[in-house]
Amino acid sequence: MDNWTAVVLAAGPGRRMHSRTPKVLHRLAGRPMLEYVILAARNAGIERLIAVVPQGNDAFHDFSSDTVALVEQDTQLGPADALARAQEASATPYVLVLNGDIPLLRPETLERLLEHHSETGAVATLLTAGSREAGNAIAYCFDSSWLWPHLAERSKREDESLLETLGIGVYGEAVAMLPIEDPSEAIDVNDRVQMAEVEQALRQRICRRLMLSGVTIVDPATTYIDDTVALGEDTVISPNTHVLGHTQIGADCRIGPNSYVEDSIVGKRCRITASTVERSTLEADVDIGPYSHLRPGAVIGPGVHIGNYVEVKNARLGSDTKVGHFSYLGDAVIGANVNIGAGTITCNFDGVGKHQTIIEDGVFVGSDTMLIAPVSLGKGAKTGAGAVVTHDVPAGSVVVGVPARALEKHVTEEESSHRS
Repeated sequence: MDNWTAVVLAAGPGRRMHSRTPKVLHRLAGRPMLEYVILAARNAGIERLIAVVPQGNDAFHDFSSDTVALVEQDTQLGPADALARAQEASATPYVLVLNGDIPLLRPETLERLLEHHSETGAVATLLTAGSREAGNAIAYCFDSSWLWPHLAERSKREDESLLETLGIGVYGEAVAMLPIEDPSEAIDVNDRVQMAEVEQALRQRICRRLMLSGVTIVDPATTYIDDTVALGEDTVISPNTHVLGHTQIGADCRIGPNSYVEDSIVGKRCRITASTVERSTLEADVDIGPYSHLRPGAVIGPGVHIGNYVEVKNARLGSDTKVGHFSYLGDAVIGANVNIGAGTITCNFDGVGKHQTIIEDGVFVGSDTMLIAPVSLGKGAKTGAGAVVTHDVPAGSVVVGVPARALEKHVTEEESSHRS
């Protein structure tokens, strides 16, 4: 829609939030409140957007792009003054005006509003959730040729709404109104109580969208999924589970109950039970939990089993490796088909810096092994239970003890006779 500019008023202080963060930057289901309004306008087909923001607040710079221009309001004199700041940046015949604190407004509703304005030929069209006398307008459409001169003529006081300042309907101009179909879209956020109510509504929308796309959500009321999450078909989300940030989960997974997954990539057919996964990557057929924690930087290969009470940090685990229980793997590169015994710890911190542990394919690490990094275990090596490994272990070797030493091979009488 090249003929339209959307102006989002986002400079209000939001005093009732009692927060150092501007009201429209508070996050709801993974996005700042303002982002929902911008996306609604963009998804309604408007390519040119202007956000009027408070002067000198760098937190708003993330919204600046080729399609979103930021205009600063140096003194907060109310919505009419904020709208006037956008005049220079707006060069289209029609203007859609939105408030930045109405995140439930849908693109479909805005499409209806734009169409209604075009059909009626009015100079101003109001999207309303109440009577004209109540002044309960949610969004406005204007002809630019009427709006900007009329706005310049009127006084702009902080306590006036746009309806009051512009005197809409007072001077006999053609003004149209379109009642909103879903009253929940009209809810604005003025305090943290309303913010919680709006977030609950957003999460219900998200769950509904995902369920209609083929995801099973056992109990939407106790499931928290951000709007930025992508879930594959036939994945099941069990109760008391959070899936947050830019997480992507493949098909046929089972997540939860009581799991927390944030900013992670999870492959197909994975299972995460009562565990935490943060900024990590899981390939296909990974099984985690219960009660394990993947910290940032974990990369888990296909077919890996991570049992209960295991912590993995900045470590790569190769395919079909098994970590049954009670282990810490930090700053490590672990190969394929490795068995990590219960109680294994990579001792990666010496009090000054972090060091790496390398475990090659097919290694068997006995229970309660301490790996004092930097250290490496060669392909097919083994450690005995309770070993404290302070030096590299060659491929195929067996080490035991404290500190760990190579296990001498027992030579039978038959072998001795052959050698002689």
